[in-house]
Amino acid sequence: MLKEQTPEFLAQLQAKTGLTKTELAERLTMSLKSWDNLISKNCIQKLPGVKFEFLLLLAGEHPEYILTKR
Repeated sequence: MLKEQTPEFLAQLQAKTGLTKTELAERLTMSLKSWDNLISKNCIQKLPGVKFEFLLLLAGEHPEYILTKR
């Protein structure tokens, strides 16, 4: 089961990826402004499921899968 998306949790995941906000926004195919909105304290929007799972993978926090390099 996936954790609830809160702005704080999304910001923690970003930190775990080691990517800047700009780099992460690019990988999630969204604008920097959209990412900033998602991690703002008053945001009620959520990342679409696939993007959230990809972020969990990038952060090493997915409950079922891991990313490995080729």
